Amino acid sequence: METLKRANAQKEKIMLVEDDHNLRFIIATELRAEGYFVIGAEDGERAAKMIEANGEMFGTFDLVITDLIMPKVNGLQLCERLKKKANHIPILIISSFLTDEIVLALEVLGSPDVLEKPFSVEELLNRVRSILDKGGG
Repeated sequence: METLKRANAQKEKIMLVEDDHNLRFIIATELRAEGYFVIGAEDGERAAKMIEANGEMFGTFDLVITDLIMPKVNGLQLCERLKKKANHIPILIISSFLTDEIVLALEVLGSPDVLEKPFSVEELLNRVRSILDKGGG
């Protein structure tokens, strides 16, 4: 079963959006160790530009993992942009800042998956695999 998961992961591309460089590095390292192709961005603005230009360079992303609180374009704004331009890409929100207002805003955006910080590597990998399997990744 592990071999099958890794074989699937080799084809799956993930955009990781996190302004904390150290956390972005750790998450990307763990995802790459599982065989995923990971591209990181430090904010939603950079991520949106990379996703919009992505088709020519890397093909479509299979998943976007994003923090909520970031400079320039935050996670909610990124979700709004993706909903308009790339609605087929599933989104996993990672955040330690989930207020009632944010939860309501996420529901309006179609309720992207949410993983609250802090989380374990195992929780992250299981959630990623579950989302990708559900989405046909």
